[in-house]
Amino acid sequence: MNIKKKLLQLFIFVYAILQIYIIIKPRPKNIKHEFNAPREVTEILERACYDCHSNRTKLPVYGYIVPINFLLEYHVNEGKEELNFSNWEELTLKKQNIKATAIKEEIESGEMPPNYYTIIHKEAVLNSKEKIILSEWVKSVESKYEESDSN
Repeated sequence: MNIKKKLLQLFIFVYAILQIYIIIKPRPKNIKHEFNAPREVTEILERACYDCHSNRTKLPVYGYIVPINFLLEYHVNEGKEELNFSNWEELTLKKQNIKATAIKEEIESGEMPPNYYTIIHKEAVLNSKEKIILSEWVKSVESKYEESDSN
């Protein structure tokens, strides 16, 4: 056999092993999730933000294909590192205030949800009413912090 054929066979073998690993990779069970906000806010965040910013990530079918899986996992891990709604209640009021203000700024600037996500996930696009709802929620988080800070 020539070297090209052997390399191709090796590539196919490695790819198959990686693909099997992705499919049978254990998924976390009993995922802790604590986020207390008004139902309207939670519904918006679940639809537009949770895939990257919570422990409730729902991978699409193509998310189980190598190398797409690696790219998605990288983005999700990066998103959760920045903000994880599943850990929201563990944050101090000061941290919640900082994160909430950042959420508002990201939404107002149009950076979140990102275009590359909303191209495929049209349901994640925020309309003006939803932006107002989130903005009002951010104000409530900020005022909660200000009240606690003045005591």
